[in-house]
Amino acid sequence: MDECIEYGHFEGDGIVSKEHNAITITLTEKKTMQQFIIPISEMKANTVANAIISVLKNQRVPIKTLTVDNGWEFTEHELITKELGCGVYFARPYCSTDKALVENHNRLIRNFVPKGTDFKMIPDEYWTWIQDCLNNRPREKFGFKTPNEMAAQELASWCN
Repeated sequence: MDECIEYGHFEGDGIVSKEHNAITITLTEKKTMQQFIIPISEMKANTVANAIISVLKNQRVPIKTLTVDNGWEFTEHELITKELGCGVYFARPYCSTDKALVENHNRLIRNFVPKGTDFKMIPDEYWTWIQDCLNNRPREKFGFKTPNEMAAQELASWCN
């Protein structure tokens, strides 16, 4: 995995529910590995874009890039660019290594929500709990600090 030297570069992906009736968007910040899990019950690209914008606008540091795949859920990428002022880039088709970090995090999420699960049956609080579990999991890469600790450290450096 390439080392990212500055905060604000994200990878995004969608995990689709059983029966394709809901989607969960996952965003992973590359430097801190902080994960954002966004459950979406309306299968519309505009809804996905607005949810991503809402989550990333709440970050108190600049959002520089978002790398996603070529799925329908990211077709409103121009809205994301306009609202966040960041570049949106697309992975090469069938090349999950272009956004390997978020793909790895999606596999971790599948430990909590196996394939074949109907996402409409999962309360938002459960998604938040999964996100908290992943963001508070110590990582050897960071000297056993958590992604949340790394993000707080990053935020502190921006505020100074």
